[in-house]
Amino acid sequence: MSGNFDKQMEKAGKRHAAGDLKGASKIYRSLLSRDPGNDIVKFYKALADFDLGQRDKAIDALKDITTRVRDVPKIQMDLGYMLEREGRYEEAAQAFEAASRLAPLDPNPYVMVAHMKMQTNDPEAAVGGYRKALDLQPGADAVRVGLTRALMTVGNWAEAAVEVDRVLRAKPGHTGAMALKSVICYETGNPEEARKIADFENRLM
Repeated sequence: MSGNFDKQMEKAGKRHAAGDLKGASKIYRSLLSRDPGNDIVKFYKALADFDLGQRDKAIDALKDITTRVRDVPKIQMDLGYMLEREGRYEEAAQAFEAASRLAPLDPNPYVMVAHMKMQTNDPEAAVGGYRKALDLQPGADAVRVGLTRALMTVGNWAEAAVEVDRVLRAKPGHTGAMALKSVICYETGNPEEARKIADFENRLM
């Protein structure tokens, strides 16, 4: 790339980071007029376009890029986030699954796959996704809370209790985990314990 091209990309990046999406997009368009096949510029322009409200256009641009650039998980992740924000959960899950294949040691794609599976009423698959993420990052309490919810959804109360207790041992007083623990206690025939948890939560508020 020419020095001027690099300077323009840097300028666009600074405007993009500062929230001047229109200014950044204008520079990206100018750069693409000189180098129409530049997928790096297309990628950043798509990110700006999405936040400017041109969402279908941005999604289509990222999908097009993935047909040529097949080994960059970030592109698949950003595509997944866009699709998620549009409520296109099944497509988003496919993008996150593609990212997980490209970055098998990164827990984030597995987490997002699990979230999307919950959105599409497939909690069994969500359980698998959360477990894969926790294998890579055992201390991720938010992910363990997600796993607990998924286990509760499939009616696996015993394992849900084990997982929520792990969160509470790591973070006593975790309000989300305590709320789930209360429900688990009711469902497993321990209403007195559930009431104690609820009373403790109320005292924290």
